[in-house]
Amino acid sequence: SDTQETREILDGTLRSAAFLPVLASSGAQALEMLARCPISAIVIDLIMPGMSGLELILHIRQNARVAKAPIVLLTAKGMEQDDEQTLNRQANALFLEAFPWKEEFLSKIGELLENVIDRGAARA
Repeated sequence: SDTQETREILDGTLRSAAFLPVLASSGAQALEMLARCPISAIVIDLIMPGMSGLELILHIRQNARVAKAPIVLLTAKGMEQDDEQTLNRQANALFLEAFPWKEEFLSKIGELLENVIDRGAARA
């Protein structure tokens, strides 16, 4: 499926930049993993089985453990304007698969993680 292919591309792209991705194939599986694994940033495809990317984001934002984690959206799908406004409020970045996204995506993830690390250091 497309989503399987996207996950593989994402996995390779992140590993090539020395990130260690944990991949989920559905929103429910993602929530399960977020409960178990220490996660620094979250990448979501809006189209997935079981629940929409938007529903997943809202679950994440209500979960104290990961509520502050940066969220990056990667999607092949055009969006309704209302959805887009909600997503822009909830997510830190949005990439469309129709355009070359890998380079900018990696630099955005790097920048978001630096902010997380800086915030962590400030708290220490």
